[in-house]
Amino acid sequence: MSVSDSLILMITFGSFLLTLIGLVIEIVKNVKK
Repeated sequence: MSVSDSLILMITFGSFLLTLIGLVIEIVKNVKK
């Protein structure tokens, strides 16, 4: 694996995590209503 490959992998995984966390926060907001 080259450096650029691992960088792309990290960025992809990071954005996926952010999306997942955002979804969880939205769900929690809806449940608390």
